[in-house]
Amino acid sequence: MKQTPGKRSLEGLTVFPYVAWLLVGSFAWFVYTLNAQVITLTEELEQAQLEKNALQSESDIISGQHETNQPS
Repeated sequence: MKQTPGKRSLEGLTVFPYVAWLLVGSFAWFVYTLNAQVITLTEELEQAQLEKNALQSESDIISGQHETNQPS
């Protein structure tokens, strides 16, 4: 049984398809920008972690406390 939209339903408005597609497009743009920000922040955090590890290794070598990776 197919129901026809009434006069007061949202689907009955003539601008409904345009508003619906605008909302879909806006949500897609939001998800895209959110994903781009997450990727950028992840790269920055990875770079910061690499720099921290390099500085830590450097300070260990300078202080003479550098451990060699030898199997037990």
